[in-house]
Amino acid sequence: MRWWVLASLALLSGRACTRKAPSDRGAPSRDLVEAPPRPRTTSSDIALGNLDAQIRGREAIVDRDPNDVAAARQLVDLLLLRGQFRGSIADYERADAIAASLVKIHPEAGDAHLEHAATLGTFHLFWRALDELDAAERTHADPAAVLRARATIFMAQGRYDEADAVGALRSGAGRLDPGELGTAAVLAGERGRGAESRRLFDQARASYRDVSPFTFAWIDFQQASLLERRGDRAGAKRYFAEAHEKLPTFPHACVHLAAFETPDRARSLLEPLLGQSDDPEVDAAYGDAIRRLGRDDEAKTFIDRARARYDELVAKHPEAFADHAASFYLGNGSDTAKALALAKLNAANRPTQAALELLIVSALAAGSNDEACSAVARATSLRYATRALRFTVDAVRDRCAPRRAMSCTR
Repeated sequence: MRWWVLASLALLSGRACTRKAPSDRGAPSRDLVEAPPRPRTTSSDIALGNLDAQIRGREAIVDRDPNDVAAARQLVDLLLLRGQFRGSIADYERADAIAASLVKIHPEAGDAHLEHAATLGTFHLFWRALDELDAAERTHADPAAVLRARATIFMAQGRYDEADAVGALRSGAGRLDPGELGTAAVLAGERGRGAESRRLFDQARASYRDVSPFTFAWIDFQQASLLERRGDRAGAKRYFAEAHEKLPTFPHACVHLAAFETPDRARSLLEPLLGQSDDPEVDAAYGDAIRRLGRDDEAKTFIDRARARYDELVAKHPEAFADHAASFYLGNGSDTAKALALAKLNAANRPTQAALELLIVSALAAGSNDEACSAVARATSLRYATRALRFTVDAVRDRCAPRRAMSCTR
């Protein structure tokens, strides 16, 4: 399970600029009408309780024997998992500290380098993660695990053809588990291969043989996020709802779903998560829902709390939170200059379609036409462009001289 946790964390992107851009497919979405039946899974409360118990068990083993590399690795994996599905930045930070210590104590252990690459990817330190994967390869870590982790990092950087060239996510590369199939589905979708992507997502669900809700929620979230990036709002909402149904405490799924809902429905979705996560995304989304209900004074409390937490996290982990913080400051955070600075940092670290769209919109909001046109020029060089990105570029292109034509292949 370990490496696909890295995939899910590294692929998460900001929620800015989710306008009603044209869909890449006609309606109705095939992702809606051809969804496979869903098996029953363990309740989220039981699953998370079991996860907490597993973490306590591994902690006890590591406390007794700090040199137990296998137990330490398992603890890192479990902390990353809980960090994702509870929205716990503290769990991510603790996992990273353990992984960094593992590498320091056991530089000869390839698995230690693999683990550290996973935590570095979580914090969007992609080039350092790739260096750790090189070290893992030199110290004889499992070659297939190294290749798959490297492909995942390439995807997070928007290097989709390089990720595909690695070959680790192809069906011929060996038996792929459900998480790996889900990541392969994302890669196919990012390269404009919609039918292949849908097939792989369905295959990922069909191949799962457990009752834990984590894998299903993760697959649904990845499919929803991909569809959202491609402008398919109906399909995105459907799969965000599926992820939320399987795991109501999954903050990222809940926040994304709330953005599609009426303010009162968004409030009811987000309210149970208040105080349960140290990720400011929940407070920011809840504040937005309350503001849309006309309760401005109450909304200010949550928006101010999100602002303080984003500032704290950006100071500690700038690469990891630049995109979400930029989205926040572009909206209810009401600081377009800060949004632009963060969007520039994000696009420099991972020049994906979402990052460049965020940069274009942030530049326009901050009144920086030159920055917007520079980002448009970068966007035109992308090989795979969604209609959502084309929509943004077309809206800005007339501001730029000389005019640039969008020349992306599908």
